[in-house]
This record gives sequence, structure tokens and C-alpha cells, in this order.
Amino acid sequence: MTYTVLSLDLGTNTGWALVQDGVITESGILSLPKPDKHHPGHRFITFSNWLRKYKTVNEIFHENVPRFESAKAAMVYCGLLAILQMFCLTQGIRMTSIMSKSVKKEFSGNGNSDKKMMCDVAHRIGWKGGHPSTDIAHDECDAIATAWVIMQRREVTIKFKHEVDGENVETGNAAIA
Repeated sequence: MTYTVLSLDLGTNTGWALVQDGVITESGILSLPKPDKHHPGHRFITFSNWLRKYKTVNEIFHENVPRFESAKAAMVYCGLLAILQMFCLTQGIRMTSIMSKSVKKEFSGNGNSDKKMMCDVAHRIGWKGGHPSTDIAHDECDAIATAWVIMQRREVTIKFKHEVDGENVETGNAAIA
């Protein structure tokens, strides 16, 4: 039986990665509607509807974010987290959270790493998204990093689908030396 995990970076641009038996098969960014163009509740309905396609996953990972740059970011995160918690409860899906600083420290070797550094590490371990040497698609990268750290703690080596399909990409410890 396949063990499937959905890893999330909650926010207006929600990064996500789908992991099946230690292989990242898909990843991307879900851009939620912004209240300047839509009713503020529309982003939460969109997220709730999007989650439905993942009702058969075994577990959902997400970062636990203790502080926010703005009240707006806090409101968005907390609203999405509440929806995620209700979804997991009603679907019987296990939730695992990890402190955002722990993800940065264990993934990049620096608990204060910036988005560009996180993306650089993700590219080094085989992520094909975003653009090297930038922070483009950093939300997707954060979802991958969250999955990578939690799986490493469980002694599961993460690979990307293209690696399993035959492409040779450097793997191993993600931290920058």
C-alpha cells in the first residue's frame, strides 16, 4: 500500500508537495484569491475546495509559524490552518507540524536562512521548480523542505520523481556546507 503525504506551506500563495512512498511526485503553488478583487472569504472557500482532492492522503505536513510580519499574514495563515485542521479531522487524516525555524535549520543548516538560500538548497537536492539563484517559487520550495525535514527525521530518504525515472541528481544531506 502506498503511503501518501501532502506537505503544505500555508499562505495566500500556498506551496504544496505530494510525496508517495518517499518520492515527491508533484509540487506547485496554489494562488488563493486576494480580497482586493474578491470577498475576503473566497480564499478560504477556494482552499477548502482544493483540499478535497487530497482526501485520500495518509498524512498532511505543515509548518508551525509562531510569528508573522503582519496582522494580515497572521489572519490568512490562521484561517487556512483552521480549515486544514477541520479537513483532517473530518477525513481522518493525520497532521504533523514542524516549527518553521527547524525546517530552515535542518534543511539549509541555518535557522535564519532567507528564501533564496532555501531555494538554492532545494535545487541542489534535485528540485526542478523555480529558477536557480532566485527565490521564485519559494512557497513550493518551503513545502518541499518541510516534507524533506520530517521524512529525514523518520529516516526516509526523499527523492524526486525524475530521479526515480532515471535522471541522475545529487541527493543526500541538503544543508549547505
